[in-house]
Amino acid sequence: NLQHCKCKDNCQNEDTCKCSDISVRSWYDQNSVLKEGFDFNEPPMIFECNDMCSCNVNSCNNRVVQHGITARMQVYKTYGMGWGVKSLVDIPKGGFVCEYVGELISDAEAEQRENDSYLFDLENRDGDTFCIDANRFGNVTRFINHSCSPNLVPVKVFTSH
Repeated sequence: NLQHCKCKDNCQNEDTCKCSDISVRSWYDQNSVLKEGFDFNEPPMIFECNDMCSCNVNSCNNRVVQHGITARMQVYKTYGMGWGVKSLVDIPKGGFVCEYVGELISDAEAEQRENDSYLFDLENRDGDTFCIDANRFGNVTRFINHSCSPNLVPVKVFTSH
């Protein structure tokens, strides 16, 4: 049974939206950008509204990841570093870029895989460790390169909770 809200508005704050309340507060502004006060060093988990919610799927402020990539992206060949991806438009700080997509596997399974180029570790406080492996299937995120001074931060966003 999914936790859900009964909002009739656009789920603008945690006082009226149960899903935003589970996230501690409503983290998205009206432009789908993370609000002032979001901790980019230790990002909180975000619980977006889901299919059971009463709010409007298209106008709800608490549905960002579900709408997918909105900025035009380009995959390109880098010099000496393989493939990379860049945005063709400016994305504001706190703006959604893309969802890492692939096969959900256990850490033990990841250790057995020969190609670990596309593994993304999912840290879990419960002890079980999982990875997303984008080697066999994925999307544009598999081409985002590691950086010693990154301009992206991964955030755990749940759409079924």
